[in-house]
Amino acid sequence: MNFNKRQLQKEADQHHYVRDTYEKVVRLVDILSYIRSEQFLFEHLALKGGTAINLTIFDLPRLSVDIDLDYTNNSSRDDMLKDRKIVKSLLIDYLKKTVISLVKIYVNIMLLTALKQPILIPEEISITSK
Repeated sequence: MNFNKRQLQKEADQHHYVRDTYEKVVRLVDILSYIRSEQFLFEHLALKGGTAINLTIFDLPRLSVDIDLDYTNNSSRDDMLKDRKIVKSLLIDYLKKTVISLVKIYVNIMLLTALKQPILIPEEISITSK
């Protein structure tokens, strides 16, 4: 996706948003599009929480700057840990190919920089009961 600063500023102004915050949301939507297009991620992760509601159901004026994902596969802990490595690898590889620069990887948080402000994407994948 092209993150042209002038175009982002124009779109942000139209909706009365701060450009940096608007850009974060555009980047997060791009990441969600990738998750949807990557079969393994699509089959193993589910978007949840306020971002899911805001981006998929309602047209709320609130901009969310994080993505909450749950691991959805009903599997053993060992399989979940293997899947977690695959998820992490796929996301990091994708992010390295985009404009987003990967700065550091923490145990529970991937810290990504977009412009001057970080985007925090939880890396924690929890097993959910079905």
